[in-house]
Amino acid sequence: MIGKLRETWNRARRRRETALLGSFLAVALLTGAIFALRAAVPVLGLGALYVLAVVAVASLWGIAYAIPVSIASMLAFNWFFLQPVHSFHLRESENWLVLATYLFTGVVVSELAARARRRAAEAEQRGREAALLAEIGGGLLRRGVTQEELDLVAEMLAETLGISHARIVLDPSYIPRIEEAVEPLVASGSRIGVLLRPRNERLRRSLSERMLPALASLLAVAAELGAGYVVSHTGGLPPRTDPVNISYGPDPDDVVHDVLAGLAAGASRAVAAGVPAERVLIDPTLDFGKTTRHSLRVLRATGAVAGLGFPVLQALSRKDFVGETLDLAVDERLFGTLAATAIAGWLGTTVFRAHDVVATRQVVDMVASVRGERPPLVAVRGEP
Repeated sequence: MIGKLRETWNRARRRRETALLGSFLAVALLTGAIFALRAAVPVLGLGALYVLAVVAVASLWGIAYAIPVSIASMLAFNWFFLQPVHSFHLRESENWLVLATYLFTGVVVSELAARARRRAAEAEQRGREAALLAEIGGGLLRRGVTQEELDLVAEMLAETLGISHARIVLDPSYIPRIEEAVEPLVASGSRIGVLLRPRNERLRRSLSERMLPALASLLAVAAELGAGYVVSHTGGLPPRTDPVNISYGPDPDDVVHDVLAGLAAGASRAVAAGVPAERVLIDPTLDFGKTTRHSLRVLRATGAVAGLGFPVLQALSRKDFVGETLDLAVDERLFGTLAATAIAGWLGTTVFRAHDVVATRQVVDMVASVRGERPPLVAVRGEP
């Protein structure tokens, strides 16, 4: 948060410095141009050139800088070019008229430019919002309403809404922590979940009023079209986080207990939010927030995970726990992955995410046949 504030302050300071330097250079350059042209053109007529400085500064940086440039232009013209030179004489009515013209030009142009910038910025922002919502909707429909997907959506929304982080919980009755503020996700009059954000950070309210109802509608449509919901266990850490200084307790099976409790609670929230139980998948999420020993122990407990009563998803392909167990690089982990896949399938996993699809499919089919859940495809040597 402090880093973002510092970056914003530095950006504003750089803009002020650029505006001040640009304003000074605009007046100086036009003063130099009038010096160069005064031998060929009447000086009084050249004074109108200062309007160019006022217009340029008003268009680029607004009225706060256009007014000083208007005054500076009049003073420069008076000091360098009006007789007696090198003195200020603003008593004549025409001088005041020129100054008023500069000021009026600065005000009008800066307001028109500011209005154009606001409209351009608003159009650009609406375009970014539409692109973001399209990306979110595509991800939800392709990959399902998984916790990992919701975490990714929350991260993108946080950046758009100007806050440090956010979480999405599909449980309308969720009780927030004391440091969390709740933004309801409502679609067609029904509250389907909440967006949780830091209580001490201000939200871009105009953006949230557009984005959050659209997000709620996308989640509702994804559920209506049959998109599944995957409950993942990451040990309370963000997805794809290495297990640095993480501990589940002194007992080696404490990690298993934590996985079972977390998956059961998440699946219950999904069902309570209206997702049919058969579309709720539970994923022990090996490696995420887990050491290699944690992942091996959780894999051995796949039967207990399946015993929670929901379809089990496993993403084992080329994982780090395979690589560390066998001391292999990523592209050398196929056989270790297939061994882990066979064990997970035997113990009740029904859905696999894989890189090597053909090999994984053959292993899963073979395990299913050994378990008696899939007949052989051919029987050349006869049937019993």
